[in-house]
Amino acid sequence: MYHTPFKNQVRKLISMKHCRLLVFTALLPVLTAQAQDVKNEVETSISREAMPEKALTLLEPVLSEARKVRFYRETNGEQVSYESKLKWKGHQYSIEFKEDGSLLDAEKLVRYGSLPKEVREAVNGRLEKEFGRHRVRRTQVQFSAGRSGVSDQEIIEILGRSEPGPATVRYELEVDVTAPSHLGAYELLFDPDGNLLERRQIVRRSLDNILY
Repeated sequence: MYHTPFKNQVRKLISMKHCRLLVFTALLPVLTAQAQDVKNEVETSISREAMPEKALTLLEPVLSEARKVRFYRETNGEQVSYESKLKWKGHQYSIEFKEDGSLLDAEKLVRYGSLPKEVREAVNGRLEKEFGRHRVRRTQVQFSAGRSGVSDQEIIEILGRSEPGPATVRYELEVDVTAPSHLGAYELLFDPDGNLLERRQIVRRSLDNILY
């Protein structure tokens, strides 16, 4: 009879562990989905010769006049891409390619205040609602073919013009959030109407991106 309290305690401990296991199992899909929204990429500097030949061909009109040209290989553990960062016609660009050398997108570094007023107003409203206290650290205008049927070469040529033409335009922001509920850095992608298309928490920043 002296062992009965001990046995009851053991039963309670086993029951508690079982409940915790059930809770963890139920939350596992949610935790996995959240993990997919994290930007965790490894960027490695490479030589020009290590770039896909198709990518270099597309870049040829730009490289002849560009300065501070650098090349990178990037992977997130599942996909590989290649990128060229350069300064051309007074602007800094980041032009990214798929593993086969076809164009993924091209991004132009700009001041947040230079975005169209209606875009800033829509984005500001979404940022306030989503995060509260925040600071926009970096802003890029993103050009891609989207569904418009524009060729990769046409997108490269559009970069040197004042108007984007038929290119699909989006805005990529890096935002530092100081609100306790979302503390950290985030990469956000908006469409021209200020709608949030993608959100990824940044867990690792390349020094090259900061000094770009």
